[in-house]
Amino acid sequence: MLFSATNSIVITPFYPALVGLITTTALLSLSCGSYIMFWALIELNIIRFLGVLMLNFFKSNKGEGIVYLIVQGVSSIFILRALIIVPHLRMRVSSLIIFFFILVKLGAAPVHFWYFWIIENLSWDIFFYVSSIQKFLPLIFLGFFTNSGLIYVIYLTAGVGAVGAILSKKIMCIIGYSSLLILGWLIPLSNSLLVMLFVYFTYTVNLIVVRILFEEINWGNLSIINVKFWNYMQGVNLSVGLFRFIGVPLTLGFIGKFYGLTVILRLRLNVRIFLLIISGTILWIYSRILFNRWK
Repeated sequence: MLFSATNSIVITPFYPALVGLITTTALLSLSCGSYIMFWALIELNIIRFLGVLMLNFFKSNKGEGIVYLIVQGVSSIFILRALIIVPHLRMRVSSLIIFFFILVKLGAAPVHFWYFWIIENLSWDIFFYVSSIQKFLPLIFLGFFTNSGLIYVIYLTAGVGAVGAILSKKIMCIIGYSSLLILGWLIPLSNSLLVMLFVYFTYTVNLIVVRILFEEINWGNLSIINVKFWNYMQGVNLSVGLFRFIGVPLTLGFIGKFYGLTVILRLRLNVRIFLLIISGTILWIYSRILFNRWK
């Protein structure tokens, strides 16, 4: 069997090999010497990841792989067209087209709807890759094509992430909207590769921890969190994991955000206060979840 009854993937020789290829492609992108080569690596990564999504498709039969293929395929066509044809006409138009469709690939606001449509039916394993590994290459690529519209994307992405987390009922959707908020931190750092990599690394590590904890206790809908923790250590582990994920002071997530904030200050982007306030909102959401679970 490829899947267990708890909506998680049963490890087979095919699955870790495919995941390893996806991760390797992402790392190879750091040595690319041209935009076309970078684009080709992004597409190679997408094709490999579609194999993972199709495994989930055979189980859920809700078409996540098809939706992902359509969104990524259309975005790739427009990016390639802008890279090859439009630069001969007008560089500014080409940059805007590429910038917009990279945002589509990232699932950033206001073009984030496809991301939340597919994660509602995914296993925690595939959710992790959609929310982290698959955003690595587009984030780096975005740094080459930033423009004056970047500030509005940051506001929209972080704001939608906070509001969506407040309104969501499913735990996976709340984590997804939290990831959207963190994407609002990562986008302004795309011009500073080393800082972006550090913040991205802290986010990915924390997401791994949260994914393992939630999968272990099989949390799904928010309406079930009135049940107390099964044991004390489980509650402690989940509390620490969530606080690390949202960046409470003295945790790994806080170190990443603090480092990123220093760069945002140097770039003179007027979003620092907004990002701090929105991050405080996410802290309130997770505190409410944990309080309801402990009482």
